[in-house]
Amino acid sequence: MKKQFFNVVRHSAMLFLSAVCMSFFFVVLNGQSPENLSVVGWADDTHYVVSSQDGNGKNVLQSVSIKNGKSTPYTAPKSSFEKLQEKLADVFTITRNDIISPYNDAAVIDVDNDLYYISTSSAQKIQLTNDAVKEVNTRFSPDGGKLAYTKNKQYMSISNELTITIKSLVNMTGITTNYSDSELDDFGLDHTQTSVLKTASLPMYLQDSVFNADRVLWQKSHDLNEWNTVETMERNTTNLYEMRISDTALIVYYRVIGVNDCGADTSKVFTVKTDIAPLITDDELVLLDTICDGDKFTRIAYKNPRSDVYRYSYSLSTQNFLALFDVKSSVPNDRAIEEGTVIKNDESLIEDGLAIFIPKESFDVTITRHVIATGATSKKVVHFVVDHFSSSFKYIVDGASEYPMGKAENSVRLNQGSKVSFLSEASSDVKSSADISYKWHLIEPLNLNYYSTFGGSVGIEGLTSKSQNPECYFYNAGTYKIVLEVTDGICKSTMSDSALYIDKSTIRSYMVGAAFTDNNEPIEFQMPEVATYVDVYPSVVESSLEIVSNAKESLPYEVIDEAGLKVKEGKVSGHISIDATTWHSGVYIVVVRDMITKVIKR
Repeated sequence: MKKQFFNVVRHSAMLFLSAVCMSFFFVVLNGQSPENLSVVGWADDTHYVVSSQDGNGKNVLQSVSIKNGKSTPYTAPKSSFEKLQEKLADVFTITRNDIISPYNDAAVIDVDNDLYYISTSSAQKIQLTNDAVKEVNTRFSPDGGKLAYTKNKQYMSISNELTITIKSLVNMTGITTNYSDSELDDFGLDHTQTSVLKTASLPMYLQDSVFNADRVLWQKSHDLNEWNTVETMERNTTNLYEMRISDTALIVYYRVIGVNDCGADTSKVFTVKTDIAPLITDDELVLLDTICDGDKFTRIAYKNPRSDVYRYSYSLSTQNFLALFDVKSSVPNDRAIEEGTVIKNDESLIEDGLAIFIPKESFDVTITRHVIATGATSKKVVHFVVDHFSSSFKYIVDGASEYPMGKAENSVRLNQGSKVSFLSEASSDVKSSADISYKWHLIEPLNLNYYSTFGGSVGIEGLTSKSQNPECYFYNAGTYKIVLEVTDGICKSTMSDSALYIDKSTIRSYMVGAAFTDNNEPIEFQMPEVATYVDVYPSVVESSLEIVSNAKESLPYEVIDEAGLKVKEGKVSGHISIDATTWHSGVYIVVVRDMITKVIKR
């Protein structure tokens, strides 16, 4: 058994417990006997609080250390009730008998048998009941927003239970229009937080968010002294109250009043000014507001400028050099721009349109319409976007060598049957990649029959592909010109390359000189009928000309001299040898079903 230790210090006042031992401290405060002391609580884990009486019989509190028994004066912290008392002291003195809310921020008091509600937020008494019968057993709901009580009617034993919802005061955000600041800027309408400039033709609503109101009154005035209610609205669930305005007076003032049983709240005054100049609409303008980088100018014009009624001025946002020209008829050409009358950025009045040197970046033009007779104005902001559209391509020959576009003509040699993979890319400031379209043209003036069979036009459009990255097989001798057209629907870029070629010493000629394909299969396997070929040799003829064809049917042929005279014709099936001993020296054209070969007779 553990030994118990007992230490006695004067008179017993406190018991200190330990896992090892028990110690007793006996304390005498201010010379008082223990029967005049009482423990009333703890100040913290090492100090307890005792109550005693001073020489005048007044209760005082002392904080006593559990370690050494020393005591110091102690002031108890204020309770939630006492804090509420202080906050409501200017409105009413509450007591312990009054009903306190669960969050200690409000109280219900009984004054002359009627209940009144007071809170730290409202700072005023709100009467809840008004009759001679006393309400008893009043209680707050857990959320502090409702009251329940029992009303005992005279001479009756039946009790009626009532519930009261405590209303909040009206509050509001302030009057605005149904247009955003950016929209008003685009219209060229001046505006602040408490005013707006509108035009007579522009439909506009005023709106305000009003909370806790049973009714909302819209009032207007012409002099800020006399106010007239123009519309009354009942409470709605959105708390947004909107009213259309159609004033033609130069200045009208508006305000909103929200009302409920607890009082009313009035908004700040909102000023509406009306400009009688008609608004400039998109339908009136003739312009191209998206411009391709590199264009020399664009212009603003009007379908019906009505120069007898209006004048126009322009202000530009860009700090770059930008010349304006008075354009009264057609779009100016380069010379007209050079000799045009420069209108500086100084709001100079002109009658009709505007030509603009295009800067390298996007910019805004503010159009101001001036009514000649009255001087009234309206404005519109036009956004001009410069599209920096660009594109390029490269190609890979037989899966190995890669070449950029623009190499010298006849600088990339191909074999018969070589596969070339074309790779292109493009970028636009205003369109997505999905809006960009591609069209490839393979210009090669051989094999006229191919175009009549499979489409296209020789020397003009050639073979075509609309794939972004097509593949093409090349078969016949000659120089191949590749043209790529790329567009985003606004701007267009055209590039060409004539580097690809097959050496002219190649004897065999196919029905298809080249062909685009969407897969990796050679053209013979993808389209067997176009694998037909014709060999015409030798290129320098001594005594005979040989024609070889793998076509299933007989193919017509013609031999034409330099004067355009036909010296031989017939049909070839398989192999044919033509006697040339009687031909004169010179150049001859051999045409086998539109496939053309040049030979020389010695």
